[in-house]
Amino acid sequence: MRRREAHGGPSPPRSPSSQGPRQSGETNSPDRGEPSARPREANTAQLLAYAALTGVDGWLAPSWLDVGADLLVAAGRRVDRYGGVTGVSGAPDFERPGTSPEPQAFHLLAHAALAQAAVSSAR
Repeated sequence: MRRREAHGGPSPPRSPSSQGPRQSGETNSPDRGEPSARPREANTAQLLAYAALTGVDGWLAPSWLDVGADLLVAAGRRVDRYGGVTGVSGAPDFERPGTSPEPQAFHLLAHAALAQAAVSSAR
């Protein structure tokens, strides 16, 4: 078996962010269906909200309750009329924006954590 040269083979595809600045008139709208369009990501806000809201019960200051609640509100803006979280990696291959069960579960977990944190802070 031959070893591959350090510079041999095709270059990996460049991500849209590494291709330089956007041209005027380009959009970042996920609704346009353009390959370079990237949606505003919602799952990171949900994950951070969950971490903040569960952390106020021990390892984070109580002021993080407001931060977690704000993050959850921001993620809630990406919930469609059917209750699905949009702007996340879509199932089954996670290669395009869409919906999937994992972000949906984190949305519910974050809401449960918010309710628990509110009860804990009221004591």
